[in-house]
Amino acid sequence: MQERIFQPVPVSGVEVGDRKREVDAGAIKRLQDSISEVGLRTPITVRAIEDGARLVLVTGAHRLEVAKRLGWDMIDAFVEDEDDCDEIDAELWEIAENLHRAELTALERDEQVARWVALTEQKVQSRQVDANESKRADGKGHRREGGTRAASRELGLSEPDARRATKVASLSEQAKVTAREVGLDDNRTALLEASRKASAVEQVEFLKAQAERKSRERANREVDRAISLTEAEQFAGWLAERIAPTERDTLIAWLEGTKAKDVIAALRRHHA
Repeated sequence: MQERIFQPVPVSGVEVGDRKREVDAGAIKRLQDSISEVGLRTPITVRAIEDGARLVLVTGAHRLEVAKRLGWDMIDAFVEDEDDCDEIDAELWEIAENLHRAELTALERDEQVARWVALTEQKVQSRQVDANESKRADGKGHRREGGTRAASRELGLSEPDARRATKVASLSEQAKVTAREVGLDDNRTALLEASRKASAVEQVEFLKAQAERKSRERANREVDRAISLTEAEQFAGWLAERIAPTERDTLIAWLEGTKAKDVIAALRRHHA
């Protein structure tokens, strides 16, 4: 494989365009601290179009933003020729980097995977040049690889996982907004269940109901925890009144090395 060569390009000359994923303020801060300390480890990637007159960002939006904030005039970049990297390839490249580098929620991840599937399907369809291919077969009679299968292979996913990602990504925009608002955008099980609802309204109602149920469960767990702590304090006080200070460490060691149910069973045997 030929080694990729990077070169410095003007920070102000890189066009960002419409990103599929907005930059994250927290990620920017962490990356800025890292780059300030150790420098830029991975160059950005840009497409040179119009005979190099324009440089369009492919990957590295966060790194480019940090360079701007640090006041850099130049930044290292891999420069891809537009003939070797068309718009679909550029977007696939961006998605691959997001999946590899970014901290994504389940919803964001599935949206990225589903977009990869769609773009891969576009590439496959664009290569149909005869009637046989239009019937999903090549000239030798082999079925061509569909977008989901190609995406699963290229991304290292199972085909069922790629299909589930596409299903989650098909959620209505209202449902996606609701999932983020109620904190379920990282709960793939809830997202998949919501995606099976027939309408946007049903999806939204399901997600709200799920969030309320989980909130009640958290509240119940907190109550149980508080009760448990109270009982533990009472038991510890009862023990402290009945053992000599010199025996405390021995008792603690015993308690750390045993399970409560085993102690209970032993006590019952002793008093049987």
